[in-house]
Amino acid sequence: MIDTSAHHLLGIINDILDMSRIESGRMVVKHEEFSLMHVLDQVNAIIGGQCNDKGLKYECRIPSDLCDYCIGDDQKLRQALINVLGNAVKFTPEGGSVTLAIKTTMRYEGKSTLRFTITDTGIGMSEDYLPMIFDPFSQEDSSSVNAYGSTGLGMPITKSIVELMGGTIEVKSEKGKGSTFVITITLTESARPNEAGSEELDLQSLRLLVIDDDDGSRRRADDTHYCAYGERL
Repeated sequence: MIDTSAHHLLGIINDILDMSRIESGRMVVKHEEFSLMHVLDQVNAIIGGQCNDKGLKYECRIPSDLCDYCIGDDQKLRQALINVLGNAVKFTPEGGSVTLAIKTTMRYEGKSTLRFTITDTGIGMSEDYLPMIFDPFSQEDSSSVNAYGSTGLGMPITKSIVELMGGTIEVKSEKGKGSTFVITITLTESARPNEAGSEELDLQSLRLLVIDDDDGSRRRADDTHYCAYGERL
């Protein structure tokens, strides 16, 4: 109980600090080279573990044409994805599912426009509440604070982060049937070649034995970049 309460308090403090930086204009976006695949690996490890602990099925769908090295702020992109996915896990009851699907919607002048679609089968939201979801401390049902530990700051912070990166976030939901969030961000592609491509590996011909004491890690090996955390491969 002490450990859970401490983590919850830490999360509230971090959210308040983020809101303070946003409102004072002190939150800035970095423009540095990073590996998009590495960011997704980190996100999947965290969310996959949370889903496994809660008894949810988690899927991450990554296209084969996804750019690897990009220019942008990997920390803020990771935070935005984890905020939305974490909410999906929080508001989805045991036996449900959470999905992250990435798609490259456009490529032009060395840039890639990426669409991150997060879908869950959770409790959903009413149509009347959707316009207020990005308001600070907004709660559709005050009982959710006790039931799910929600502070009402995660979505406003996520929207601010996405907009600072020049992107957009949209949401569709139906009460009792789940929610879908769509984050669209344009990143500059790095001239650095993909690591897999530079080594000239034929992934289709490889046979791998994956040994790990973590279910999430074992379920991530797939040459089509399709991760199915909810099923044994």
